[in-house]
Amino acid sequence: MLTDPAGQVCSVGTRSYRPGAELTRTVMARDVTCTFPGCRQPAARCEIDHRVPYDFSRSPDGHLHDPQTCEANLHSLCKHHHQAKTEGWWTVHYDRATGVSTWTDRHGITHARHPVQVCIPPEALTHRAPPPDIGDPPF
Repeated sequence: MLTDPAGQVCSVGTRSYRPGAELTRTVMARDVTCTFPGCRQPAARCEIDHRVPYDFSRSPDGHLHDPQTCEANLHSLCKHHHQAKTEGWWTVHYDRATGVSTWTDRHGITHARHPVQVCIPPEALTHRAPPPDIGDPPF
């Protein structure tokens, strides 16, 4: 768990390669779709990928302050774009402050993928009483 100087939690990570269910849901909710520019594959149908490749040779007990499997180092990628990144066709840099993923191809051309804004109407945040029981529906 990483905290800022005031003690607020900034990131929760794990020392294992695979993220847990809660971290996976957090990444999918944040990304909404594949993070490759222009791809609209829903995050729920994507793979969770390490932006900076996971280094299995790192000693987990010596790097607790910098977990590799954490929200800041994970993103959703569809199978096609995950494979293109793995094969070196693209590299990605993530700016935590803005949420922008900058993708660079092998020729140095860059493309930006801005975070998806999730808009919740104010009425969705207020509690409403359940509808009155009107009996069984007529079949």
